[in-house]
Amino acid sequence: MSHNRPENCITVIVADMFKNFADSNENVLTYSCLVKQLAKHQPSGQAIKMIAGQGVTKEELMALITRYDAQQDYILMTPQFTLPRAGCEYSHKHKQQNITVSLAQKLSENSYKLALTFDGGNEFFQDHMTGQHIQGMAVIESMRQAFLAVTEQFFLADTDEGYYFVIHEMATRFERFVFPVEAHVHYHIEEQRVKSGRYYAQVKVTVEQGGNTCAISNISFTAYNSEFIAEKESQIAQATLNTYLTELEETAQHFEASHAAA
Repeated sequence: MSHNRPENCITVIVADMFKNFADSNENVLTYSCLVKQLAKHQPSGQAIKMIAGQGVTKEELMALITRYDAQQDYILMTPQFTLPRAGCEYSHKHKQQNITVSLAQKLSENSYKLALTFDGGNEFFQDHMTGQHIQGMAVIESMRQAFLAVTEQFFLADTDEGYYFVIHEMATRFERFVFPVEAHVHYHIEEQRVKSGRYYAQVKVTVEQGGNTCAISNISFTAYNSEFIAEKESQIAQATLNTYLTELEETAQHFEASHAAA
């Protein structure tokens, strides 16, 4: 599909992973297509407005424009809602490309807002991409990271203790596709309880894009002191292994008895 840009319209730049979205829509370019365009561009006398979509940052676009000395021909727009990407300590991801949310902004006593920040190198995109939308499991992961980020940022920040999160329930309903442009997570705490060494919450997490609700997840979870949950996990792991080995032994004995009888 050609990319004939209507006059005074903004072009969205997305990661190469979202090529299907770029190829199917006017006013969308992949990062690689932008590089080619910049490499052969000729001043038009009218600046082109651009904005970073998913998988691309404003800083990356600025560096690219500077590299090709095209500052006079391209204007970078700022997203409506911008916050730095959540760090590893908030998202519980070791690799930056797998972090899918920004830091949270507190809106009211129990409400928070985060930006979706999908990277083209995210683990969910490494196998394949179907269609133009961001796959549902990646959206679910962003909602999971949202409750981690809000809890770590606002409710566990004052403690030096390590915490381990246990999900009790996560019920998700999808209403619309999420596409690789600006989108947000709205996080509302419906119930929370704080005890020594643990934090429990029931929350409603909503992904919105273009004024539409795309996905809603009702989540209940507890953040436990790491030492406590490690001990409980060890006990359960040992009990599970013992049960499994007992079942194997009983199966083996039954097999041997059957062959002996034959």
